[in-house]
Amino acid sequence: MNFGLPTLKTGSGLSESEVALDAIPYISPEQARGATLDHRADIFSFGVILYEMIAGQLPFKGEDEAAIIHSIIYEDPELLIRYKKGVPEQLQKMVDKLLEKDANLRYQHMDEVLTDLKRSKLELISKKRLVFRKVRPRYKKALIPALIICFIIAVVMLVILSKYFLKPILEKKGSVPPNHPVRVLCFEEKKTESVLDGLSQKRVVNSDARDFLHLSFRR
Repeated sequence: MNFGLPTLKTGSGLSESEVALDAIPYISPEQARGATLDHRADIFSFGVILYEMIAGQLPFKGEDEAAIIHSIIYEDPELLIRYKKGVPEQLQKMVDKLLEKDANLRYQHMDEVLTDLKRSKLELISKKRLVFRKVRPRYKKALIPALIICFIIAVVMLVILSKYFLKPILEKKGSVPPNHPVRVLCFEEKKTESVLDGLSQKRVVNSDARDFLHLSFRR
């Protein structure tokens, strides 16, 4: 695992010519300036590798070695969320601390890095559990069409119910009068007056009905 960051026991930095060209994007700002190096330079390089693993992009870029070195010393990398969705906030903070320009503000020991990695992992697992408990997006997309179909079915059922069940019942109760027995009598002309008088006395017919029967009998 060559980070391109070998250091001498004396702690003196290496010149650019002593660093492999393909390792330049991974060097720390202090190494790019030719300053004294320690283990925190390797921590910076680990941050570069972690950033690349997550985003699929290097945090510091340039057309040539000089542009890359300038980016490492003076420029801040893009946020991980630009290249990867759903990056936990804790992981972003961790990468930012790994890539601090000032070595004193950077992680001082890899044990701290390991602790924060575990914390970030727990945060990611917790978010996945919450997402699992929620309704899946595909069910949400199917909810509106399902409601529309249910509404159409309800309207059709209402029409059928009113046409074949409610309408006959209402017509039967409201518009059709109750049936009354009607008796048709045939009399001789001489007996007409006496029959009509008898029906009137018994209150079987009213005056209009009596006149109607009278005329009928006369015919």
